[in-house]
Amino acid sequence: MTMELLERDEQLNQMNTAAARAAEGNGGVRAGSGEAGAGKTTLLDRFVSDCPDTVRTLWGACEHLATPEPLLPLRDIARSSGGAFSFTPEADRFASFEALLAFLSKDQPTVLVIEDVHWADTATLDLIRFLCRRIAHTRTMMLISFREDEVDVRAALRAILGEAPAGLVERIRLEPLSRAAVMQLAASHKRSGDKLYALTGGNAFLVTEALAVDGDALPSTVRDATLARAARLSGAGRKVLEAVSIFPRRAEAAFVTELVGAKTNAGIDDCIERGMLIFKGGNLRFRHEIARRAIVTSIAPAARRQLHQHVVDTLKHRPHARASEGAHHAERAGDVPALIDFAQRAGVIAARAGAHREAAQHFATLLRHRDALNADACVGALEAHAQQSYLSGATGDAVESMTKAAGLRRQAGEAAALGRDLSVLTRFNWADGRRADAQKAVAEAIEVLSGTSARADLAWAYSYRAQLEMLAENRRPAIEWGERALTLARELGEREIEIHALTNIGSVKLKRPLPVPPTEVDESLALAVAEGLHDHALRAWCTLACCCYLARDCSTSLRHIEDGIAYAAKRDLTHWEAYLRGWRAMIRLDEGAWSEAEREAEDVCRWKNASGVFRFPALVALARLRI
Repeated sequence: MTMELLERDEQLNQMNTAAARAAEGNGGVRAGSGEAGAGKTTLLDRFVSDCPDTVRTLWGACEHLATPEPLLPLRDIARSSGGAFSFTPEADRFASFEALLAFLSKDQPTVLVIEDVHWADTATLDLIRFLCRRIAHTRTMMLISFREDEVDVRAALRAILGEAPAGLVERIRLEPLSRAAVMQLAASHKRSGDKLYALTGGNAFLVTEALAVDGDALPSTVRDATLARAARLSGAGRKVLEAVSIFPRRAEAAFVTELVGAKTNAGIDDCIERGMLIFKGGNLRFRHEIARRAIVTSIAPAARRQLHQHVVDTLKHRPHARASEGAHHAERAGDVPALIDFAQRAGVIAARAGAHREAAQHFATLLRHRDALNADACVGALEAHAQQSYLSGATGDAVESMTKAAGLRRQAGEAAALGRDLSVLTRFNWADGRRADAQKAVAEAIEVLSGTSARADLAWAYSYRAQLEMLAENRRPAIEWGERALTLARELGEREIEIHALTNIGSVKLKRPLPVPPTEVDESLALAVAEGLHDHALRAWCTLACCCYLARDCSTSLRHIEDGIAYAAKRDLTHWEAYLRGWRAMIRLDEGAWSEAEREAEDVCRWKNASGVFRFPALVALARLRI
């Protein structure tokens, strides 16, 4: 049934104004939020349908999979562009971001919708952050929608939107319908407005569902309302409805035909005519997630598992099937072999896309079924889970998994692999604040690797040992271990290890009276920039900035800070940007620019995507200012 759109004129006017500004070359962002059922999708549909033909509309959405699909909205955007923009999941994510920005920067006015961001993966959140920082110079208005009651996502979005240039982002909140609006809708259906408002609290979706049920006796829950409507469907319609319900967001009509078989078309028509499903672009979807969940939970468990298994069996034979979708259905079907296969592939894809949190979740799925893994697969899953956990900021989980992996390597007598794991564990332990454990791990790594032919791994262990000594202000051993690493790295032609070792050595020397450049850190920086090793380049910039600051050479420190911030911002390396901005706040505080220091430090402290290690200079600046 079609419901009149009430009390949304203000929001539509906001979006129309923003779209007009974007068409003139002043791109912007509108963030729409509301509770589940507030009518976010309905509002977006109305706005997009009213856009002039001269405006290009692109639409992407996130999906409620067990583990979110990396950059799923980019697939949708490519599809909705009619081939004008292409996206390959295997491509470098920032190359894809740049390609989308170039596409949006063309002369045509554009509305870009990213819906259901409360289900977004970390790579998609990075995409939104990337566009927020750059969209002002395009003719594009970006619309994002999310549920405001999703606490974790709300915090992440607040940080992302807070990093955007001032005045770029405007919030749009959808309040529940007023009593007067509900009374108006009820009257048009000859129903009791008081009862309807008491039942729904003005939630637009609940109002729609309640009015769709015949009779004056209102159902007590939306589940009852949805099931009451479903009960009026034909047998074929009910089968179609159940088949579509096991897909988190939408189902290909062709896929539904495979699941249902006979009389599928009649069942689809019945569901559409009765307002249960929407058909668009060859796909079927529910009008709202609340209704989908009501139907899927009403299916008998055995029948539900059978439907999921049918999907899994079909996806196995699709060469381009989405691995995360396969893992989602395999887990619900209880098909462990398929789950292991899909989760392994999904983890690798997510890691490559930079969705490290989702990659860690996929590898954690493998580890929940470690009894079905052989020894090599088990230790590989532990190492992958550790690495992705570390990259997503979950250093405690990284330490736990890598410690277990090292234990298995030790039991198997795999010296080279054990030494490599111990070297990596050194870094994880340090990041988790476990210095004693880090020292123990690197000492064992050096001992183990010294008896193997894995000389590159040994060079890494030397350099990690040098880093620990440098951080502890142990000048002589830091230089000695650093020189060992440097000599071996140059002998082997291992440029990355050479860069790491140079920074360690140079950091120690810079903490004394500052030498005349160039220093080892300057050399490390030049090599890292030339090789495109961004983390190493920014580590060198931070070292130069900090050492100059501690030597009270604030002007030189500030120059390094500004160069590093520009480098980090261009590549969306926000953790390093946060770190350098914290030091800039320290300098502003020392210069007496207290208001400027406070603004900068407070801004950085809101960046939840940067861990505490990277936010601590800003926290220190803020603490000093408060004192």
